[in-house]
Amino acid sequence: MEIKPDCCNAYFNRGICKVNLENYKDALTDLNKAISIEPTNANAFFNRGIAKYNLNKKDEACIDLRRAKELGFNDPDDLYSKYCQ
Repeated sequence: MEIKPDCCNAYFNRGICKVNLENYKDALTDLNKAISIEPTNANAFFNRGIAKYNLNKKDEACIDLRRAKELGFNDPDDLYSKYCQ
């Protein structure tokens, strides 16, 4: 990331790793950066929603999950309907 600080995928991938490790707070930092670089990245919004949900930020999580759907993210588990309705 030092070489290409504007590389969305680098921040996104590191954020995903942190979500998988249940390090949600640090995942938010990386996913926020990924979204700031590429604001139409539906997958980043989805995973940021997961991180926020696990940090008990349900309202914010639902906003991100809804945005991911609007951007075309295909969520086979339909977490937006499950957690936000």
